[in-house]
Amino acid sequence: MENKSTQNIINIIFDAGRGECPTRTREAITGDALGALPVASRPGFAFEGWIDDKGTPVTADTVLDAKEDITLHARYVKVKAEKGGKSKKKKSSYRLQKTVLIALVSVIAVLIVVLIGVNYLVSIIPYTDHDGAVYKAKKVDGVYSIYDADGYELPTNDDGYYLTALGTQLKLDPVTGAIKEFAVVAVEGIEVAGTSTRILMFAQIRQSNVVSITVNNSDGSEFTIYNKDITADKKQIVIKGYDEDDCPYLVNYDPEKYAYLCVAAGYPLTINKLDTARVQELGYAEYGLVAETRVDEEGNEYEYKPTTYTIVGALKNADDTWKKDAEGNVETVEHTVIVGDPIVGGGGYYCKLAGDENKSVYIMNNDNYDMALLQPIENLITPMITYPSALNAAFNVENFVLASCVGGNIEDLNVEVAFDYVDLTMRSKTMTSSDPYITGSGYRFKYGGYRLNADVLSAVLQNFYQTNILSIKKLGVHNDPDSLKEYGLDKPAYVISYDLQLDTNNDVKFDTSINNYLRISKLTENKTYYVYSELCDVVAEVSEHSLYFVEYKSLEWINPFPIWFNLAFVKRIEILSPSRNATLLLDNSKSDQSDEINSLDITYTYNGQKLDYELTRVSAGGREIVEKDGEVYNLRQYYKSLLMLTMGGHVSEGIKTLTEEEMAEIRAMDDSQFQLVIKINAEDYASITNPTYHPVNNKVDMVFRFYRYSEGRSYMTINGEGEYWVDASFVEKLIADTGRLESGILIDSSSKT
Repeated sequence: MENKSTQNIINIIFDAGRGECPTRTREAITGDALGALPVASRPGFAFEGWIDDKGTPVTADTVLDAKEDITLHARYVKVKAEKGGKSKKKKSSYRLQKTVLIALVSVIAVLIVVLIGVNYLVSIIPYTDHDGAVYKAKKVDGVYSIYDADGYELPTNDDGYYLTALGTQLKLDPVTGAIKEFAVVAVEGIEVAGTSTRILMFAQIRQSNVVSITVNNSDGSEFTIYNKDITADKKQIVIKGYDEDDCPYLVNYDPEKYAYLCVAAGYPLTINKLDTARVQELGYAEYGLVAETRVDEEGNEYEYKPTTYTIVGALKNADDTWKKDAEGNVETVEHTVIVGDPIVGGGGYYCKLAGDENKSVYIMNNDNYDMALLQPIENLITPMITYPSALNAAFNVENFVLASCVGGNIEDLNVEVAFDYVDLTMRSKTMTSSDPYITGSGYRFKYGGYRLNADVLSAVLQNFYQTNILSIKKLGVHNDPDSLKEYGLDKPAYVISYDLQLDTNNDVKFDTSINNYLRISKLTENKTYYVYSELCDVVAEVSEHSLYFVEYKSLEWINPFPIWFNLAFVKRIEILSPSRNATLLLDNSKSDQSDEINSLDITYTYNGQKLDYELTRVSAGGREIVEKDGEVYNLRQYYKSLLMLTMGGHVSEGIKTLTEEEMAEIRAMDDSQFQLVIKINAEDYASITNPTYHPVNNKVDMVFRFYRYSEGRSYMTINGEGEYWVDASFVEKLIADTGRLESGILIDSSSKT
């Protein structure tokens, strides 16, 4: 698929003339079909379709060959009542008569020719409008009308004059068919005649010719968006203040909003032009076009100033080359427009060109103004709070830390979770092959044992790939750090920091690291969060759904299954309990690991003795199966039971709870005082199966201790640490299964007791 940045993207402006169109402008790609086009409407007229500046009809299938912005004009036909209550466009009777001629005998052919001569006459002298469009008078069924080059009858105004696409009023002599110009669109100064008697304040500046647009909003905010090199083949649109190559902030303009801005500023097609004498009589303050002291509804005075914008456009020669001065600089044209109050009832704004020499006041349509021109810069940028990446690249994360701020102090952090992503190539065929994330150094469960929940972390990272940003509240925080107070971000509730690894050279190697640092507020009354992004230099409002995890409790970050080793790696299992002690020594040396990790030929001893017995089990289909190596089958069932051990929750929750002091006392006890102690020693084959990243094997020694503190719960520690409980009856099952393993009684790993 072609990269959008290499395509020639232009704007299509839909000019509805005296009608209305739901779409003012949209983007299109040169060389592609236009696609679905909007439908315009006008009272008393039927919409016939769109035509370009040359009068050529265009449809959804029309292939766009323009390289610059184009304007499409709505074409209407006046609805006329006809028999049957239907209205349709007047058609020429010539074709119908021609068909009849073929069927008639040659004897009456002369009569038909005479009839055609009477009923169908074309004016000898056509009329050429000021935009080059040609119109002709035709006499059809004894009545003269004026038609355009495509054979469509022109609409008429209330006074009966025909209206061209440009808005010129034509008078038709009903006897001779002669066309006379009755009235043209009156322009003065730098005004340009638009369509349907409408005036452009100045000649259109297409988006491809826009050098810069500077907006000074009435609220005091100011911004400039400009093209760094208007002559470059590829657009280099930047926002002033974020335009240096070494700018540390990631701020981009929104292409769609920029298109609206260019149309609003560069295509000043007016709705109406006020009577200048009346304007001078009332004064410009009447229209909100000058700064003044005003009084609000509560009687308070405030200083008002109108919005202004300045657009600079580059000029081109007739041969489509850039027009340059003697020094080789591209020549430009510049216009400044003052935007005043909205008109009564809405629908437009009073506007005028800046400068004492410009007296006229116009009414401009409010659609594009409201969409972009009168918006703050925050609404014109691409909403981002983190570096954008593909979905699969979102997992190339290092040094991820989520911490809560104690008392809102960003220097006093309580780390909730911290982790790094480990590429599959590094962990393949090792003890941690199924663990894409390793615990970061700042995580409070930094000792070996407690694993992070990979599914939870993957879901969290995907939220940064598609964050639901509701709005950008503030751009330019680095210039106004006090603005953080407004959103409670001077004392945030949380902070998130992580480094995203990038392969910018596409050589399957990370060569760039981008740090993402976020301050996050408390949850607002609207169930949203305010987020300050240091990378994007913005304060954004984000949906609760995108940051749901910031209030996770510690267990929600942890894999609930504490025993996780592959049986193929286990060397020793020691069981200590008041009723039974056992030591299992496992030997998996005869199993071939060259293809995949397995324990097909594993053997073991139980308290120094090699077990040997058969087992009879019932398959899922009800068939009895005899396992000759019953001791190995039972070992696998026993280990499955260990793998099913599940953490249920925090010991501070429930009817019976444990305090920090009580947990400390339990952890200090001797092994003989626990309900159960399980010690596991494991070692993988990494030096053989993945020698590129592991010159030696990985070894892990784990000690799981269980203390029953209530009827149904047992407090569990891993390597002497922990604060979670497991089901007490399941712990008893593990003790019983240890006896079943020795006695040759079939172990049911799916049973909870």
